[in-house]
Amino acid sequence: PRHHNIWAGPSLLNPDLRNVNTWSYALPTGKGSRFQPAKALDRIAGDWQFSGTAEFSQGAHQAVYLSTDSSGTGQTHPMPDRVPNCDPNKIPGGRTRLAWINNACFTVPAFGEFGNSHLGAFVEPGVENWNLSLQKSFPIPKLEGNQLHFQADFFNALNHTQWGYVNNTLVTSWTSQLGRVGSTHPARMIQFSLKYLF
Repeated sequence: PRHHNIWAGPSLLNPDLRNVNTWSYALPTGKGSRFQPAKALDRIAGDWQFSGTAEFSQGAHQAVYLSTDSSGTGQTHPMPDRVPNCDPNKIPGGRTRLAWINNACFTVPAFGEFGNSHLGAFVEPGVENWNLSLQKSFPIPKLEGNQLHFQADFFNALNHTQWGYVNNTLVTSWTSQLGRVGSTHPARMIQFSLKYLF
């Protein structure tokens, strides 16, 4: 209770800015459209639907923790000390996957002391992701209401590298991996599906 406000800070895992856009567009080909293919090709080239989502997000806030409890109180997530006037988000020479956090901003508290680094001490990598989809339904002749539905989905369609988890543990007993990006979101994935509707 004497240190009730010691770890106040930005809410973890919540980015400051996030924008998600979705759309669906009927391509202008096919019967009654601006571009009409020859009748023989209309069944294949007409009435395609193009849709997708685009997500742009700043990184979420995250805390830095110690690997051992320096306070001796049995803390589950002990905090390190913050070096005054040192911004963990500013890396000399710029951020890389091997140095996403300025490790010099954190030190191990003296035994019996609580660390003063607050929640949301650094910002994780952001997201810039495009998912695209192309689809079309083919009516089955002489079978009213029956359709063959084809769909192609492209996840992370532009194949951007999306950094994932950042190691946020300051290890006190051996060389620390603090600040290193430990994963990526999946690379481009393509999925085809074919459904018969009746």
